[in-house]
Amino acid sequence: MSPTTVRRVGLIKPAAATVANPGAGAYAATLRYYKVQMLIHTDGDATKPIMAASELSDAGAFTPSGAGTAARVTKPATVDSATHWRVFGSSDGVTYYQITGHFAVATTTWDDTLGPTAYYLEYGVTAPEVGLH
Repeated sequence: MSPTTVRRVGLIKPAAATVANPGAGAYAATLRYYKVQMLIHTDGDATKPIMAASELSDAGAFTPSGAGTAARVTKPATVDSATHWRVFGSSDGVTYYQITGHFAVATTTWDDTLGPTAYYLEYGVTAPEVGLH
């Protein structure tokens, strides 16, 4: 290997997710923030170890209308050869918690029906440190 060879060990940082109001209901009009992360699982199987991960995307702030059923998070374009994605949420735009499991990239949306103050209860996992991936 040449001393000028650069090897990237993580995935490219994805774009921010988009968020919208789906359906008709009474989902609280509370400001919240979302970031997404792309992952490659061994053999493309979410039950197997993560081989590579991206940094978290930039944050997207969203306040539901108060007349929808959830906040619908739409996956940004898949980066590299990612097999899965997951969502992190925050009530203050500072501390982010993992609020979903790992979705196959063919799954393009997820409906957040949680209240932002309960994000830490969902998985109890804070976002990875910046620069880790």
